[in-house]
Amino acid sequence: MPPRAQVVVQPWNEGRLRVSSFTVKVGATKPFRTVHFSDTHINLSDIEEMYASDNNYKAGCVRYARFPQAIPSFYATLDFAEKEAETLLLHTGDLIDFGTRACYDFLRHNLMKVDLIYAIGNHEFERPDSSYDPDPEMRVRALAAAGLVGNLGCLSRVVNGVNFVAFDNARFGRGIIAPHVR
Repeated sequence: MPPRAQVVVQPWNEGRLRVSSFTVKVGATKPFRTVHFSDTHINLSDIEEMYASDNNYKAGCVRYARFPQAIPSFYATLDFAEKEAETLLLHTGDLIDFGTRACYDFLRHNLMKVDLIYAIGNHEFERPDSSYDPDPEMRVRALAAAGLVGNLGCLSRVVNGVNFVAFDNARFGRGIIAPHVR
């Protein structure tokens, strides 16, 4: 039976972020702790990007209103993970809501000291006006420069004898897991 959920106070959702805690036996060489989070949707734009077009401005306002908790949630997750040494963070897509210099700068600044296994999501390929970028490789290069390293299409990393695999099947795989991915 999993232990009781821990509660972390936050400025949304009636002031509470519920964190479920449980133990999984997977044959690890030693016990370790992971914190999984997803769909953070950090949405930042600088003035130049925001006013580059009416579509950028409108989309930015709408998206900020949809995800006002994005940055407080991100920091709350990092704070929660830091409470215990050597905590591995797992993020499974849509860390950012769209690709802007401001989002990439935010990641670059905040991921310098974080051990993160990251699965790319469809929003990492969106432009500020909510359209998809015709050059997905440019977005992957921008994410790598922001600190998300490794093969973002399919990342595999062994931690204490446990193989964590993160892959994007929405953009790179076109919804299909390739036969060579194990």
